[in-house]
Amino acid sequence: LRYITALQMVGFHYFQNTPYPLFNRANAWGNSPFTFILMLSGFVMAFGYGRTDKKIDVSEFLVKRWANLYPLYIFTVVAGFLLIPSQQPQPLALLCIMLAGASGFIPSAFINDINTPGWTIGSLFILYAIFPFAVRMLKACSPRTRLFVCMPLFFACSIAKPLADLSI
Repeated sequence: LRYITALQMVGFHYFQNTPYPLFNRANAWGNSPFTFILMLSGFVMAFGYGRTDKKIDVSEFLVKRWANLYPLYIFTVVAGFLLIPSQQPQPLALLCIMLAGASGFIPSAFINDINTPGWTIGSLFILYAIFPFAVRMLKACSPRTRLFVCMPLFFACSIAKPLADLSI
């Protein structure tokens, strides 16, 4: 499932407005697979780490996540910087922001010509930093309490984007 949704996200970012209407309609939903991949990854991590009685070593967890994501991210940012002529007024400042994973938090760097999807790195770093503590906290709760805590959060997250898209 992850590979199919990843392909759909690539289509969404790189193949919009083609002469093929069916392809355009499929690509219009390219941001939905991103949400699916995040939810699936969170579920797999929670399932894997939540089932063990062993305490999560936070530093080991963060190093593993960082090692999975950051090297490829650095490669794509540096390659984009070297291969794509930037239209940004301060390309070196943008490069530093991108390498720090902060482009999603700085409006002027969010839409850029180096690596626009790079905003996800900063968001993932924050979610990964929260995850070990959230798992510890939820492990201490009863299954019913977990349900009453997680379901409203899931619901709130699922309607946040559609509500943000409403124009009044």
